[in-house]
Amino acid sequence: MFNNKALILLILCSTIGFTACAKSKQQVIKCESVKNETTAIEAKISGNEKIITEKLPKEYKSDTAINNGDIVGVHGKGYNIEKLDKFIENLENKQKDTVRVTTYTTEGDAIVNILEFSGAELNFIVDTTRDNFGSKKTTKYKAYEIVKESKNNGVYYIVKGDNLDNYPLIYVAKNSQ
Repeated sequence: MFNNKALILLILCSTIGFTACAKSKQQVIKCESVKNETTAIEAKISGNEKIITEKLPKEYKSDTAINNGDIVGVHGKGYNIEKLDKFIENLENKQKDTVRVTTYTTEGDAIVNILEFSGAELNFIVDTTRDNFGSKKTTKYKAYEIVKESKNNGVYYIVKGDNLDNYPLIYVAKNSQ
């Protein structure tokens, strides 16, 4: 059984495969492109514990995710966003890090994303097993860039990788944090 801190760290994890990083005008983190794979996946967190997204509750409500320390997006409202900004900073500095980003569909179903930077490779896991209208699978991608793009209405965090295109990780409306 996980304690609250371990469960929070579990929810914070979202994985992406990363190598050879470079920053551009939009705060873009670029990496070499590599293949994706679909499996049930574990991601390491800072305490060297293992996190398995399948161990999260089927009904993973936003208040639980927030209390667990996840980076959470609920219809434009963002919680714990500073953790995602810190993750991006760690990518730029080539420091290992893992976060979990949980977003919610219009119906309220959780989509759990894990970003994991090994110091050399960025992995991105998308777990749609809690989305009643989704593909009901966990997919691992190798990513090559994360874009943080500010627009008039808010901030968009976008993940790019092989077979991934422009994955909208999380959107935070202006003045909603």
